[in-house]
Amino acid sequence: MPIKGGDLARAYWAFDRAIGGQRPPTRSQMFSARRPLVVWLVAGIFLWGPFILVFDGDVLLALGVGMLLGGWFGLIARFERARQRRLVRLGVWDGIHAHSVGETRAMGKQRIYGENLRPLCEVLAYFAEHDFGDSEWEVVEAALSGTDIERDAWYSHRLTGRRTFTVRIAAVPDSTDAFVEIYGVLGGRGKFLMGGVVHVLSRYRVSRSSTRATSPRGSATQSRSSPGPVSTADPVSHATGPSGRPVRHRSTATDVTVMRPGGYRRVYP
Repeated sequence: MPIKGGDLARAYWAFDRAIGGQRPPTRSQMFSARRPLVVWLVAGIFLWGPFILVFDGDVLLALGVGMLLGGWFGLIARFERARQRRLVRLGVWDGIHAHSVGETRAMGKQRIYGENLRPLCEVLAYFAEHDFGDSEWEVVEAALSGTDIERDAWYSHRLTGRRTFTVRIAAVPDSTDAFVEIYGVLGGRGKFLMGGVVHVLSRYRVSRSSTRATSPRGSATQSRSSPGPVSTADPVSHATGPSGRPVRHRSTATDVTVMRPGGYRRVYP
């Protein structure tokens, strides 16, 4: 099967994400991207001195070589500028804020129920288009025991997909609760949605159920007080919309179906 140009492009951007190409820039990276000429001059002058010794006091030759190598650093700064512009186009970075670890804090410290940590991670993974499974949750759960909010001991877990988010977790002593912080770029609408999610997770214990009841209008209702009976049936329920055609509802935490007079549509966070 011949390799197409689109396949090579997807492979390149997948490799770029794997090595941190979609990570928001630090302050130094923002400075160099905005001033590539300054980077060129500073690097050239800095390299000028050592090359004077290398070329036995030939000042002009040392200056020329230093400026030539400084131009390489300036070119890297231009590439960094193009990368940051792409991050803004993708919605990964807001183009303004930077963090010392290369991330923007999307949400400050919040206290939630401990059993709601996995739902929070799954919602963030959905935003990042990251596959968060049982094995990854076991890593988070094992690291939680070594954290303590009173000792300022946190665990940071990165969720990398089309976007990148980092959730920092610290357990509360003598309690099952935990404090969380979220780093990444959500945007105005994303912050609004995540603020609502964290508010719910801080006030209610969210349970996971394999069954879902459907009202005559098609709105899904689910008990939050208990996980309910375990069912071996397929978690896809069928209903009939106002137009008479069947509507499929799948029981997932991130896929919401809303009934409309002409049928249905899916609404995503």
